[in-house]
Amino acid sequence: MKTSREDPDRNPLLDGVLADEDWRMLNAAVKTRALGALRARRRERRLLAWGGSAVAACGLALAALSWASRSTEPVAPIRANLSSPAAPTPSAHPPYITEEQLMSYFPPGSCTIAEIDGERRFIMLDPDIAANGYVLSELPPN
Repeated sequence: MKTSREDPDRNPLLDGVLADEDWRMLNAAVKTRALGALRARRRERRLLAWGGSAVAACGLALAALSWASRSTEPVAPIRANLSSPAAPTPSAHPPYITEEQLMSYFPPGSCTIAEIDGERRFIMLDPDIAANGYVLSELPPN
């Protein structure tokens, strides 16, 4: 550092502040407060990280509990039979029905059986019935 009086960069006020004993105390106090603020911010970040981890762990625990308590039975869609109060029992019907029996469950002309790629398939011709389903009011006689 230049010490000559001709130095244009020299600031006498700054030289006086740096030489002052109060400046050193002020500098130490500012450093102490800054370190305290940095430590407090670090503690806050740690608490937020632990809190986020705790929330995630609780969410995983709740998901595991709900998955463990779920029913293993498949849920069948419920269709209301508006005209007959008593539903037929599944044991009353044979496990397989013929094509004629299947076609008798639907209105004439609303469906057909066709062979597609070597397999016989049931096809609904009426788009309203195909989209909404068909609820039988009574089963036809066997």
